[in-house]
Amino acid sequence: MSTPIEDFLYQHQWAHFVFEFTLGWKRLVLKLVTQQQIEQECAMLTPVVAEFDDVTMTGADFSYCTAGDLNLPWDIIGFDCKSNLGDRWEFVLHTCGGEYCFEASWPRLVGDGSTMERSGE
Repeated sequence: MSTPIEDFLYQHQWAHFVFEFTLGWKRLVLKLVTQQQIEQECAMLTPVVAEFDDVTMTGADFSYCTAGDLNLPWDIIGFDCKSNLGDRWEFVLHTCGGEYCFEASWPRLVGDGSTMERSGE
């Protein structure tokens, strides 16, 4: 069973990967791609870009990771969320590259879905 954040971000597609994870001042931007996009021969991807505002990181766990697991893209094992008071949410992003816990406003999808080039190819 999917969570509300998975429904919102995955748009009824599964096997997503974190292609880019950018943490800035009270802001987190995730760029997500599907398994099919990862496997494509083409070097261009069209990511789902989600921007979380008013972010507070509350925890991270890398105990099950090896050094190689920290290289992107990260396979998303699960993405949980829980509503807090007001417009705040608790999120837990479980990936093969670690578990990331944070509080934030509900994300918005940004950009026009334009393609981006895969690095290293």
